[in-house]
Amino acid sequence: MEKYSEQISSHPFLKEALLDSSPVLDRLTIMKSKGTQGTQIVSESEQYFLYVAYYAIHLCSSFTRLEHIRAFLAHIRILKQYKEIGITRKDYIQYHYSNHAVTLVGLFDIALILTSNVLRLGLPEKQCRSETIIQNSWVRSCGIDKILQNMDSTLKPLREPRNLFLHRGCVRQDEFLPILGIYELLTKGGISQKTITYSDMALAYKEEVSDILNELSKQEEPVFDISMELLHKLHPVYKFWKKFLAKQEKQRATNIKMAEKIP
Repeated sequence: MEKYSEQISSHPFLKEALLDSSPVLDRLTIMKSKGTQGTQIVSESEQYFLYVAYYAIHLCSSFTRLEHIRAFLAHIRILKQYKEIGITRKDYIQYHYSNHAVTLVGLFDIALILTSNVLRLGLPEKQCRSETIIQNSWVRSCGIDKILQNMDSTLKPLREPRNLFLHRGCVRQDEFLPILGIYELLTKGGISQKTITYSDMALAYKEEVSDILNELSKQEEPVFDISMELLHKLHPVYKFWKKFLAKQEKQRATNIKMAEKIP
């Protein structure tokens, strides 16, 4: 099973963003534990580190969640508690199958917001729409627009099942799942015991899940590659703003010291 989250988390950009944000996170945690408040508790550069690290972590955790979904599907175990409330194997598969589409398509939204924060476009989350970010002159000058367009088109086939699940409650299912679900209900009710056994059903579900897992893996791979490409492109931009903000704050501190010396 692919470990995309491990590769994302070990990317130099993500590691640097986490390292830069760690001191300020430590300080804020200590202040929180002591109940202290302050109006100027983070500098401009520290705020930048926090926002970038926050969304970079979201990118990584989404790939972790995708791995978890595939693990849930690969090891179906309908517990007694599930059976008691009527959860079947079909229900179990459909839930994780639908959640996979939601998580995978959501990576594009995270990519847009992460891009906005790294480039310091100054846009709130709700305004980080594809047309706004992709058409931005700074984004285009960095060549990041093409990466985002590629991710957008790659995820396009999954938008319909994702939207149907989120907005209409229609679970995602392939062609054979409904048929298996009917047979499962018939078998459970003792109607078709002469034609199909429980072991037959288990084997049929196992084969179906195997096909679904192969499908999910094929969907994830190009999105992972594009995400890595995005991180490669964002890293030098992050370094630029990191250096710029450090220089700006150093100059500001110098100006304050000089002003204090003036009688």
